[in-house]
Amino acid sequence: MRVEYGNGEGAFDWLAFDSSAFDTGNVPLSDDVLGATGVRLKYGIDGNGPTDLVAGTGELQCVLRNDNLAGTIGRYSPNHANAISSWMYGVLIRCVFTYNSVNYVKFTGKLRVIDPEPGRYRGRKVAITAYDSMRDLAEADAREVAVQTNKAEDELLDALVAVMPTSAQPYATDFNAGVDTYPYSFDKVAGGTKVLSVMRDIVVSSLGMLFQKGNGTLCYRSRHTLATGSSLATFDNTMVDLSVPSSLDGVFNRVRVTVHPKTISAAATEELYTLPSGASIEMAAGATTEVWTDYTDPDDRQVKIGGTSVVTVLVGGTHYAANSQADGLGSNMTSSITATVTPFGSTAKWSLTNGASSTTFITVLKVIGKAVRDVGPQTFQSYEAEDYGDRPIDIDLPYQDDPYIGQSAAHYLRQQYSDLAQQVGSITFIANASNANMTAAMQVEPGDRVTVSEYVTGLTSVQCIVQSVEFEVQQGIYIVCRWGVRPANTTLFWQWGIAGASEWGATTVYAF
Repeated sequence: MRVEYGNGEGAFDWLAFDSSAFDTGNVPLSDDVLGATGVRLKYGIDGNGPTDLVAGTGELQCVLRNDNLAGTIGRYSPNHANAISSWMYGVLIRCVFTYNSVNYVKFTGKLRVIDPEPGRYRGRKVAITAYDSMRDLAEADAREVAVQTNKAEDELLDALVAVMPTSAQPYATDFNAGVDTYPYSFDKVAGGTKVLSVMRDIVVSSLGMLFQKGNGTLCYRSRHTLATGSSLATFDNTMVDLSVPSSLDGVFNRVRVTVHPKTISAAATEELYTLPSGASIEMAAGATTEVWTDYTDPDDRQVKIGGTSVVTVLVGGTHYAANSQADGLGSNMTSSITATVTPFGSTAKWSLTNGASSTTFITVLKVIGKAVRDVGPQTFQSYEAEDYGDRPIDIDLPYQDDPYIGQSAAHYLRQQYSDLAQQVGSITFIANASNANMTAAMQVEPGDRVTVSEYVTGLTSVQCIVQSVEFEVQQGIYIVCRWGVRPANTTLFWQWGIAGASEWGATTVYAF
């Protein structure tokens, strides 16, 4: 069901939560949103520096009246007898604007905070907060992903999504085809590593961009797409606020980029893990236990590594052994142990069962396979002298192994961030002040390009990439929209087969 909410202007139409699919079972919230507090939502990437390329958690906040005109109290208190059906943590929340008879979904997420104000005779209000799927990515474990060989960044992102629980996966994905191929990936995904952390390493390594759109789609934009996009909106002294840099904090004329070439063992004979000498795992009679073992370099156990081609046909006495005493003495109990191992990129999961009628101690446990090693980082620099002095920045591309791309990335980032002339931090405008503004507010998403001119600051047709989108809708006539932005590439790169970027003699700066 849908209901309208707003101030009679018809601009902010409805807010609903959904316990199943978006097109069925919608329960209206809009009539219960308090106009004085309104609705505030934000999603996308915070910051506009060279490595601010991955979105954080987007959120929607509003306050609901916790009764209705008939005086029914507790409608939005999950533990109350009067709570509306399906109102619980984790239900889907979305916010939709309607303009010119077209619906624009500008937030999609899950209900995470429900904070009823106590007191029968008090305000009868409930503050709620919903988070978008970036929070699920930040909370999901990535440890059960295998080492990937010769895969592009979009394939790596797909592999990470696949290991997430179904209930935590994004509602939809839209990943550009990758522009880099990494020989070995996920070789350092140990226990406790989160999906979003690994995705960040992938995206930064390719200088792409990862974010969720308002409609819930998780998007990856490659550096080629970002470099060749066209502007979707122009603001020429029509914004109500503009943030531009007022210091050199975001300016860099010396950029150092580090890449990581890797090697792999010739044969699956290296001990990726071994139970430390003197250690043991106690197992009660008939017990089954699960053990996770992270890979380390057999040449230096302080160094974490990746592993592949792990031997899973286990041999008692070689891959595992057991004794009746913790110190390895006493009776040999290896034959009483049933063991299986499931290998992943940098860790392995063991299932161990003690079939004996007495307590047994695992005294040997080994994962044997091929080691994937970082053979030593290589750093490349791009520098150009500037009157303001030396402003260095060091950037690590964890999955990148190509020295050409390392050097090219250093040049590319220095050109974007070496001066203040092309930098804008944020743009704020009244969405419903004009048709152009409202259309831009509805259609522009993170990753899109916009153009800004402003007389006092001297900005002239500066092109920016939108990093984040924010709306504030309160009782009244104004809908405030704010975009966080960063410098867009203005170099015309030469890319084979791409119209507008492959005409010899017109765009002859080679892309990387």
